[in-house]
Amino acid sequence: MLTCYIVKNGLLHPIVNEQIGDCKGQMVWADLYNPSIEEEAFLELLLGIDAPTREEMHDIELSSRLYMKNHMVYATATLVTKADTLDPETHAITFVIAEQYMITIRYCDPKPFRAFIRQTVEPMSEGYQGNEVFSDMFELIVERLAEILEKNGRTIDGLTRSIFRWKQKDAQGNLITKPDFEEMLLDIGLAGDLVSKTRESMVSFNRLAGFILQ
Repeated sequence: MLTCYIVKNGLLHPIVNEQIGDCKGQMVWADLYNPSIEEEAFLELLLGIDAPTREEMHDIELSSRLYMKNHMVYATATLVTKADTLDPETHAITFVIAEQYMITIRYCDPKPFRAFIRQTVEPMSEGYQGNEVFSDMFELIVERLAEILEKNGRTIDGLTRSIFRWKQKDAQGNLITKPDFEEMLLDIGLAGDLVSKTRESMVSFNRLAGFILQ
């Protein structure tokens, strides 16, 4: 799906289908989400970019994830998704940042993207452009990663208390019920997996930010 956004009355306004070409001069963000071959080709021709395929994004070497081409920044980073489920995943997302607009190529639907589309807290100016789009998106991504780590930290703290304090008595003087250690071992493994994926994402976006700001 290809959706482009312009700023209208201080908010992001989506443009789709045949209207996209007519709004090129106002476009601040073009989002390729699970795009078809035709949608990729259309945007490449319209904006003069080289959009990587899903396979290219997955197989790209770490050293080739950040580069400049035709005065545009190409940056591919890894982001954790489905963090609130028992099966979190990591996916590559490519950002193409030009002066006027930002382009994203993705095959996942992370929370920061959905939040960015619907956020209305601070009206956007008519001069809102590519670097500002990326900066606001980046801020939401960092906030989400911090939220995941904080929530996971509370989960691990709860598991720790259950493991080492179960022989203590509650307020009524009754011995606390012995926990199910097998289930807790599974919970610890899930928490560790999520921490690992989140840290991978943080390292990836830290490298991305360093490249853009240099």
